[in-house]
Amino acid sequence: MKNNTYLNKICTGCRCTFFNVKNIKPSQFMRIKYCNKDCRIANSNFARNVKNYSGTIINNIKILNQNGKTAAGTIKYDCQCYCGKIFNTRVARLINKTTTSCGCYQKKLISKMSSSRCKDKHWNWNPNLTDEDRIKKRDIQQINELRKKVFLRDKYKCQLCNNDRKLNHHHLDGWNWCKEKRLDINNCITLCEKCHNKFHKKYGRGNNTREQFENFKYEEKL
Repeated sequence: MKNNTYLNKICTGCRCTFFNVKNIKPSQFMRIKYCNKDCRIANSNFARNVKNYSGTIINNIKILNQNGKTAAGTIKYDCQCYCGKIFNTRVARLINKTTTSCGCYQKKLISKMSSSRCKDKHWNWNPNLTDEDRIKKRDIQQINELRKKVFLRDKYKCQLCNNDRKLNHHHLDGWNWCKEKRLDINNCITLCEKCHNKFHKKYGRGNNTREQFENFKYEEKL
C-alpha cells in the first residue's frame, strides 16, 4: 500500500503547508481545507457570523450595525454605500466581492451602455423616420387581418413555388417607404418562408419595390 504521509496541502485560512500526518485516505485528505480546528474556526463562515463587523469598512462600503438574520441564521448588516444609500446584506458577500455596491454601479453601467446605443448611435437607426413615425406602432390586429385576407386570396399557397407550409405575406412596395399601401391587399402577395428569405437576401430588407419582385419572379421561372 502506498504511504500517504507525503501528501500535503495549503491551508485555506493561514496559507501554511500541512501534511497528511494521520495517514488517512487521499480522497478524504483532499477534502480538508484547514490545517487544524482552531484555524477552521478562526477563518470559516462561523467565525464571520460570531465577529461583530459594525464600524468597519470593506471595499469602500461602511458597515453600520447588525440588522436581521438570514434563514440559515447568518447575521445581516446595514451598510452605507459610497453613494450614500443604506442597504442590507451579509458580510460574506462584501468579503467575497459578490456585493460591491447598493446597486448604483450596475445602474451606471447599464445607463452607459444604453447611451452608447441610443438614437443615431444604434446600428439599426433609420434617419428617414419622423418622431411621429417612431411613436406610432404597427396595429397588430390590422396586420393579422390583412395577412388572413392575402392568404385566402392566394388559396394559402406560395405564388412562386406553390408550397403551403410556413407562409408569409410580402409587401411588393416596401412597408418602410410606401405608407399609403401598407394595408392594401393589392400590395401584398403570399410567399413561403424559403422564397421570402431568398428574395430579401438578394434585394435586402428595406426600400423594396414591385419591379424587384417581378424581376425575381422572372428569374425563378427560368
